[in-house]
Amino acid sequence: MNKKLGKGIVLLVPTGEVEELSEIPIDDISPSPWQPRKSIQPETLELLVQSIQSTGLIQPIVVRPLGKTYELIAGERRLKAAREAGYNSIKAIVREIPDDAVMEMSLTENIHREELTPIEIAEALKNVLDIKKITQEEASNKLGISRSQIANLIRLLNLPEEVKSLIQKGAISFGHAKILVSLQEPLCLNLAKKIAEKGISIRETENYLKLLELRNNNKTRNNRDNNRDVFLENFLKSKLSCKVQVMVKNDGLYIKVPIQSRVKLLELVKEIFSKNENQ
Repeated sequence: MNKKLGKGIVLLVPTGEVEELSEIPIDDISPSPWQPRKSIQPETLELLVQSIQSTGLIQPIVVRPLGKTYELIAGERRLKAAREAGYNSIKAIVREIPDDAVMEMSLTENIHREELTPIEIAEALKNVLDIKKITQEEASNKLGISRSQIANLIRLLNLPEEVKSLIQKGAISFGHAKILVSLQEPLCLNLAKKIAEKGISIRETENYLKLLELRNNNKTRNNRDNNRDVFLENFLKSKLSCKVQVMVKNDGLYIKVPIQSRVKLLELVKEIFSKNENQ
């Protein structure tokens, strides 16, 4: 058993013992409120429906008893596909699972089967942290995901809704999303649309941002140069015998003179006043 898979997955995988399968009416099974998946791709569901109609349900779902009914723990797609295939009942493994383990189990199963989008994982992780009052480090140990991966995923929730929607649809990868999350909203949204529309790779995205940063730096430098009074700089330089920078701003002139020490400053002030007295 892989210890890194967390406690939840232990309750989902075979235990080595032969477990009895129950035939449960589909209408008696309610979805789990902790199910992290928000949507199922129609194409994937249709393929599963066809498979069930052709060969039957190979892998049973996992449920837990809730009074006279049941709550789904694992197998949401199988349950939906069986319903669409015309099944009235479905094979299931019934397990007694405590409330505090259900959320962790649902998340763990989906993560390790790679059935969730990055946004779905991020939202589920946030729920685990908030409800269980645990740290990212503790969640890492429980779920078998690195702490840095958890941090990167949760940061995705700060993205604009339109960008999160593109990630949810699969138009933007997790690698792209990690880049976008560090950008301000106008640039983030515009770049996300370009990635989705033109299929820009992660490397191309990184190179684009480097080029954009270089252009912005040059623009800032040019603006700074345009605000300088070069004539006055040269005049003061000739009088003070040192490098001088004069910036013109709305509230006046700012003169910048490099001074290595307090003594040099006093000497410069003395020189300025002595020249004024002689003129």
